[in-house]
Amino acid sequence: MAAVEHAGKRVEGVAVEERRLRPAGHAVVIVATALLVAALLGARGLRKTATIQEPGVRRDLALAVSRPLEGLTHAVLLDRPRALLKEALGRTDDDRVATAILLPREPPRHKATQRPRRPPALPTPVVTRAHPLHVWIAGDSLAVAPGYSLTRLGASLPLEILPVEGRVSTGLERPDVYDWFARIGEVAPQLRGGVAVLVFGGNDDHSYMTGLPAGTSIGVFGTRSWIHEYARRVGGVMDELRRAGAHIVWIGLPITRDSARNARYELLNRISADAASRRKPWVAYVDTYRLLADAHDHYADYRATGRGQLVRLRAPDGIHYEEAGADLVAQRVIDALRRSFRFRR
Repeated sequence: MAAVEHAGKRVEGVAVEERRLRPAGHAVVIVATALLVAALLGARGLRKTATIQEPGVRRDLALAVSRPLEGLTHAVLLDRPRALLKEALGRTDDDRVATAILLPREPPRHKATQRPRRPPALPTPVVTRAHPLHVWIAGDSLAVAPGYSLTRLGASLPLEILPVEGRVSTGLERPDVYDWFARIGEVAPQLRGGVAVLVFGGNDDHSYMTGLPAGTSIGVFGTRSWIHEYARRVGGVMDELRRAGAHIVWIGLPITRDSARNARYELLNRISADAASRRKPWVAYVDTYRLLADAHDHYADYRATGRGQLVRLRAPDGIHYEEAGADLVAQRVIDALRRSFRFRR
């Protein structure tokens, strides 16, 4: 066999290639180039990520970088691959930043001197297996567990429950994060004669609110202007679905382990409950705050069953539900449905 000499040594029958070490700067250039290409292709996503950050220096700096980058990629069509991919995945709105929301005009309030009109009596719709009740469950992350419980507990009823849409860290306060107003507008025409079970507010207990009407501003969380705008949004969502011919079951926010959060949640619950009460019988409100509190209206992780056993109601974070707690909420939703619809086997 032939012998070769490599690095001063002879190696029998093996052809040895000399390896050249690349300088460290070469790797840095490759990484930097890859990051630049990724930034150019994903500029629209970077712009939205910057936009939905909380106000501050970090958001200002991120916007200062992402805005011109997005403009450049759009001019040279480098944003097309990402747009085509999002379209293929059915997520064309992922990169859209909602700067305004469209809501139906709220019905006028009655003056104190006027007797409020009694809402017209509605015939009780009959629901059967042949004509099931379509139910759409949607909202923030607090909608997920009750939605699955409702799907399971309602299996014996003539219900056609659509896939649960629970989106983490979303709500009615920040349409730039996720535009629920547009999504509800899309679903509403499909729910004529059906029910929307909604859970909002878990992420709406902050002062920063986007999608405000042009030329308007509001105060911090809890001020009169903030309450007025949030009530307009809650009522607008209800009216959008009601005009499409759908009933609404609005699930209130539960008591939590954090007393400061509870104070904010109670305000949000009052806004939602008031909006629901003025839209009866189309809208039913489910109070979960008292439902999941103990006998002294305090937070409780566990509850005793009739057999003397303890079941866990709440998740370790002190906000979300375990299955037993979600079942309690789902049962209240079913009770509300029974008051508005007549189920027949």
